[in-house]
Amino acid sequence: MFNMDKEYKKIKLREFRQNLTQLKDSIQAGQIYEIYNRGEPLALFVPSQYEIKIKKKGVNQEDFVKAIDDAVGCVNMPRKRKGQFDYKEEYTKLLEKKYMK
Repeated sequence: MFNMDKEYKKIKLREFRQNLTQLKDSIQAGQIYEIYNRGEPLALFVPSQYEIKIKKKGVNQEDFVKAIDDAVGCVNMPRKRKGQFDYKEEYTKLLEKKYMK
C-alpha cells in the first residue's frame, strides 16, 4: 500500500516532461515522483508495483465511486442501460451525421 511515508522526489512538470525517458529507469526501480506545476502540487506519479487506495477529503469511498460511475461518458442513464450501451456504434452514428450530409 502506498503511503506518503515512502521516499519520493519532487519535480517540476516541465522537467518531468522533458526528462521522462531518462526517468523511466528510476520509475521502474520504484521511485515515486510528486509533480509540481508553478509551485502547486499537481500529481503523484506512482509505479504500478504499489497498491494505491484513493481517499478524497470530505468524500467517502462510496460517494466517490458513485460520482465517478455517474460521470462516465457524461451520460446519465440507468446502470442496466450503461451495461448495454455500445459507444462505438453511437460514435460512428455521430461521425456519419457530421461528415456524410
